Amino acid sequence: MGLKGPKPVPFLGNSIYWLLKPRCFLDIEWGRKYGQIYGIYDSNQPILVVTKPELIKKIVVKDYHVFIDRRMRPTNHFLYRESLSHARGDNWRRIRSIASPTFSSAKIRKMYPIVRQCLRALMTHVVDMECGDCVDLKKMCGNYTMDVIAAVAFGTDANAHNDHSSAFVTSARQILDVDFVRTIIVLLLPKFVVKAIGLKSRVPETAHQFFVDIGRRLINERKSDPDSHRKYNDFIQFLVDARPDGDRDATPAAADVNAFNESEEELAIRRQMLTTGAKKHTLTDDQIVAQAWIFFLAGYDTTSTTLTYCCYELALNPDIQQRLYNEVMASVDSEGEIGYDELMAMSYLDAVLSETLRKYPAAIKLERRSVAEYVLGDTGITLPAGQEIEITTYAIHHNPEYYPDPEKFDPERFMPENKHNIQPYTYLPFGAGPRNCIGMRVALMEAKLCVVHLIQKYMFLRIPKTSVPIKFQISMTTLSPGDVHIGFTKR
Repeated sequence: MGLKGPKPVPFLGNSIYWLLKPRCFLDIEWGRKYGQIYGIYDSNQPILVVTKPELIKKIVVKDYHVFIDRRMRPTNHFLYRESLSHARGDNWRRIRSIASPTFSSAKIRKMYPIVRQCLRALMTHVVDMECGDCVDLKKMCGNYTMDVIAAVAFGTDANAHNDHSSAFVTSARQILDVDFVRTIIVLLLPKFVVKAIGLKSRVPETAHQFFVDIGRRLINERKSDPDSHRKYNDFIQFLVDARPDGDRDATPAAADVNAFNESEEELAIRRQMLTTGAKKHTLTDDQIVAQAWIFFLAGYDTTSTTLTYCCYELALNPDIQQRLYNEVMASVDSEGEIGYDELMAMSYLDAVLSETLRKYPAAIKLERRSVAEYVLGDTGITLPAGQEIEITTYAIHHNPEYYPDPEKFDPERFMPENKHNIQPYTYLPFGAGPRNCIGMRVALMEAKLCVVHLIQKYMFLRIPKTSVPIKFQISMTTLSPGDVHIGFTKR
């Protein structure tokens, strides 16, 4: 295509740079140097990078059917192939149309008590700490989200705060903790070599099998119990019961972060996709297991890191923390509890979480793949079928053209009176279009509920051990923090 871009290294492309410096910073540097459209190489795979909002809308919304697939990655495991994150074409469309109603407002209300129960375990753990302790935010928030995902996705009590040796926690850690040797083998070696040496993915197969066994056992139990739909309000149960013509309240509510991109055109396209996507109206058992597994995988780290970054910024900005505390105390009842509707109505809390996701998007890029030849707007570029595309979210969120003083943590950007200033398709923490993050509402509810309860009882403080600025780990796809410490003191 003759595009400018950083010079690739033979066989490794530009991938080698991602092992030396956080990808998010490279995206900013390359965007400044090469503009809103440029080319890079991941090993020998050419990638088109796009950061222009008008083109992003074409790719993820208007012509989403041409870019219906995400990037193809080598995998021999059904958990990946059949999950919403990796499924392709009509298979993805069918799974999404069946799974979407399980994330409706009505379903999330049913999940709400489960999340509150996990929150009580977190608060008990925090109470046990000494006043003014230095808190390892990553660990604390990670244990909370582990408990939530285990309960919501698998109907299981992980007890992550207290039992670090449980089978669930140890298997989860094997999946979540990156094995760089296995990852490099799976990503860089030819597929036939990876298959010949018996690797299905970068994760040990014993860890995958643990979740497969749990999922299959739960599905069998639920299907054999005619009253299970009355007893359980977790993701497994919703998928067992799921029908694409069931609870159809799947369009985003006004408080959803992703609503910044929600035009009538996009909503109409999504509704059409959901109503025409399913020919077979149920999921197989393995497909149900795969959705629960990807819900766990995608929902654990993203939510825990968002909570980590949020508490960190509140510790660094006591005036913002005080304003949020005032809103919380005006919203909770006499026992410090809050209902779902009241939680979703808190405008400043929503702004704080929105700004957290703007400054620290959990996924630093979106990926799409063309399924047919495509003329890209008025750029004069014709994409061949199979062209890989990346939309660099972190770089867009830190572009001063869209967000003045982008390194400043400023929730005012997202207050109701200022939302109109945000240009559509420059705010993409959950993606956009029909292939956006299906678990967005659950993640926001889980994070907001945690912040509300923590800030009632504790002040977050900057201490000598608090790293400023925050340090990021080397990562190619996510914005992962290093150790993050702040002080907690009782109010």
